[in-house]
This record gives sequence, C-alpha cells and structure tokens, in this order.
Amino acid sequence: MPDLDFMVTADYVRAEGGMLHMIAAGVDTLLVSSVPAARPLGVGLRLLIDVAEARQQHQVELIYQDADGQRLAEVSGTIGPVAPDQPLPPPGRPFGIPVAFNLMLPIPGYGDYSLELFVDGEPKKSITLAAVQLEVPGAPGHA
Repeated sequence: MPDLDFMVTADYVRAEGGMLHMIAAGVDTLLVSSVPAARPLGVGLRLLIDVAEARQQHQVELIYQDADGQRLAEVSGTIGPVAPDQPLPPPGRPFGIPVAFNLMLPIPGYGDYSLELFVDGEPKKSITLAAVQLEVPGAPGHA
C-alpha cells in the first residue's frame, strides 16, 4: 500500500520531471468577498511506493466536503504502473511519485471545509480549509 510522504495545498501545482512546482503553498484560508463563490486550489502530494508495488496501478481520490460531510467536489485518478523500462530503486527504498491536482472549489457559505485524500480506498490525509469573508478597506461597514 502506498504511503503518503506529504500533501500541501497551494494556488497552483504542477508535477513535472519527478518534482512538484507550487505557487503560494500552504493555503488553509479561502478568502471570498461574498458567498456563494468558487476558488481555484491546487493540491500537491508525494506518494511513496514500495518497489514491489511500483509495477501495479493505484487509485488516488481527493474529496472536498463541507463540515457536515456533504461532498461538493471530487477528483480521482490512477498512478502507475511504473513502466517496465524505468529503473527502480533497490529493494527497501521507496519509489516517490509526485501527484498534482488543480480544481475549482465551490464555496456555498462561510465556514469550515475539508480535503480528504484516499489512496487505494484507504484514508491518508485530511486538510481543513476555512472560508472567510474578505474584508475590503473602504467598503461599507469596514473602516
């Protein structure tokens, strides 16, 4: 079973050449001027796969939900198998695979939301995101 090395939220994420490229990493607050709204979010993660499992296919699923567990968006895909001609590390050393997701998150109201990561159906990570009102200086009701 693949292990999660890390999972990070960002404005945008790209996986290329065995690396993750991120812009504005560490997002945990979604600033919106009004609701309902939508906001783009990138999620970068790195999975560690044992050499024995590298030649198998693995399912990755990311679920975005509200505080009550209602699914608002989801994205899924597969990683692997590693190509037969691609060299693998020696047994005992994991094979790292970067994965990037970019999605548009619906924000029906202010409050807490979560991103849930599943790999091969097993929960691996949960990140809480807070949707808060963007305070605009000079707007009515703001100093």
